[in-house]
Amino acid sequence: MRTSKDLAKILDGKDVLYVPIVSCIDRDTNEYNLAADGNVNRFITTFSKCNTYKSLTIVLPRKHKKDSENIIESFVSDNKASIVWVDNFGIHAKDQRLNDDVIEAIYNSVIDKSFDVSIVESQRLALRMDYETNIWWNVVSETDKKTRDFLQGYTELNDEVIRYVDYMIISSPDQCEFYHTFEYKLIYIDELIDRSLKYFDYEVDEATLEALKDYDGKIFYLPFRLTDQGYMFDKVLEYIKKYGGENCLVLYSDPNKSNVITKLDDPIKDRFRLVSVERPTYYTILDKVKATILYFEDLEFINHAAIHEFLSATCICNVILYRQFKNPYGVNACERVKIIDKI
Repeated sequence: MRTSKDLAKILDGKDVLYVPIVSCIDRDTNEYNLAADGNVNRFITTFSKCNTYKSLTIVLPRKHKKDSENIIESFVSDNKASIVWVDNFGIHAKDQRLNDDVIEAIYNSVIDKSFDVSIVESQRLALRMDYETNIWWNVVSETDKKTRDFLQGYTELNDEVIRYVDYMIISSPDQCEFYHTFEYKLIYIDELIDRSLKYFDYEVDEATLEALKDYDGKIFYLPFRLTDQGYMFDKVLEYIKKYGGENCLVLYSDPNKSNVITKLDDPIKDRFRLVSVERPTYYTILDKVKATILYFEDLEFINHAAIHEFLSATCICNVILYRQFKNPYGVNACERVKIIDKI
């Protein structure tokens, strides 16, 4: 199966258009947070390694937190890249996949430009690409055995897109198995972030470390969306209540401002402390705090950048995974990882 090395060959000397799905949004302001979005980590990592292209044009939402574009500006200045800012990017990933007005706005933003290769993530947008080479980056998709609410309703559309494009990038073991009949089109890239890249450098959040320095109980860290089915918050809460002890502290960031904890009708919520979603705080906790991360996502089904950050050499947190796996992404090689099959 093709890998990132093959993608680099496909892009060699080409003018490339890239349109990602962007999903990390502040529900209060409807502003995207580019610095906290795993999709941004993924494309920065991939295009830093596959930087054989002549030029790279990236389409992103104009409505974003202004201080979150620093990571984008740093990447662009180093990598023969430019940004097209689009006014109408919708207010969630589904808009970018299906909303006619959003798709039209994105399409019109680049229609007058010339490209050799398109790489897009929205299915409907992929079907409008007509360049020398067209690639669909299928970040996550349901299989015949597994699905999630946000993945349902795309089966026929996914089938149409895979038959239309020249290549499809996939990222998880389950996708490899599900799309095996299209192996001649597949490019498998499972490294969604490389923490060693300078774009992921950060200033240590000294205030957070100071606040935690005298704490002597168990510390848990939940840096993901609590409303996401895959993270199994109900199971996470069950684990904390059973094994956390009376003095445990639960740090959480609630990236999409769901207010799940404030609405929680359970005394355990007094053990929760909201921390910043921003990158300096996130990496400070990963690298400087001996916390335990309860990461109950199905790794073989959905590959998030987060698991690669947790496994990186700089992270000191312990990681508890739920279910048994075939060792995707080398999780078994990390001595900080513990896998459980029941709570």
